[in-house]
Amino acid sequence: MKKIILIMNALVILSIVLFVGSALSRPMAGETATVSYQYPDNSYTFGNTSGGEFFIQVSNYNIDFIGFCLEIDEYIDPYNDVTYDIDSVTDYAALGGVGGHTLWDNAIGIQDDLSAASKWVYWNYMLGSAGVFGEDRSDNLANNVQETIWALEHETLGATTSFYNNYIGVKDVNDSSFDIPDHYDVYVLNLKLDGIHKQSMIVGEPVPEPATMLLFGTGLLGLAGFAARRRNKK
Repeated sequence: MKKIILIMNALVILSIVLFVGSALSRPMAGETATVSYQYPDNSYTFGNTSGGEFFIQVSNYNIDFIGFCLEIDEYIDPYNDVTYDIDSVTDYAALGGVGGHTLWDNAIGIQDDLSAASKWVYWNYMLGSAGVFGEDRSDNLANNVQETIWALEHETLGATTSFYNNYIGVKDVNDSSFDIPDHYDVYVLNLKLDGIHKQSMIVGEPVPEPATMLLFGTGLLGLAGFAARRRNKK
């Protein structure tokens, strides 16, 4: 009986940890990030534009990220393992870049809201062959994604690739067809170095789905029922 109680307590604690982890799945301002074209196994990220994809390692966080640049006229160093400060983790680029800004807030300053279309493009890129684009990550696809994100964020006049025309076309960037699942979080890391803003990176990672919590809840109920039956047999 004591073993069952200990198991139940452990599952309760684990469920709480998962819930809190889900709520805090985004990195936090004040942490640091190293942005590189190289993975820990010495292989390189896809794409050969002046943007992404980039491999991003965040301090105090157990998930690494794939990211793309949001601003075409802001620059980072992906070659020398430079460590940047995460100034904020938001749904907008901290500075307007070439494309200007969508809001001026006295408490924040300039911000350029991340479009639903850019989130959709990033999400489908990370899905690989299971996504709308129907192909795994590659140099060509990474280049197309970076150019398309710049176009969607008004950093360029428009992407000239067939990729943009095939998947974005003349749709409104706030069209509901660009919706992504609620359990997938796409957002922006605003990076600084020595107090100076350097780049805003679009990143994203899946957070635990509600089904995960349901599974743990079902397991707890099952153990409780098992414990009750054992008590009744005595």
